[in-house]
Amino acid sequence: MNDPTASAAPDDVALAWSFIQRDSTARSKAIAEMGEVRWINLVQAFNISKRSCTTASIWRIHRVLENICFVRVLNSTPEPDGTRKAYWLRIPYYYSHPIDAVAYTFGFAPHAYMPSQET
Repeated sequence: MNDPTASAAPDDVALAWSFIQRDSTARSKAIAEMGEVRWINLVQAFNISKRSCTTASIWRIHRVLENICFVRVLNSTPEPDGTRKAYWLRIPYYYSHPIDAVAYTFGFAPHAYMPSQET
């Protein structure tokens, strides 16, 4: 059986995989390994966040067949080394406010999501 990725450049394979990956932890790990800034530049993502939010931002990627939208969130629980992991969560394309997008990832309507404390 021929492997279609055998002759592809490693960046092309990693980028394609990051788009189709449904597991947000695996996707986020792959993006972190590639380097967030490098990944953002390669996919030509742009930040469209309409409100200031220190722990979340919305990123859009225009593709030929599909426009893709992610909310990038920082885990509020620091790692043992003090860093905070970033997670890239896929969201519907119409979100432009980070808090609304985070609410969606938890299954809440924007007006119903009001955490008293980040955990």
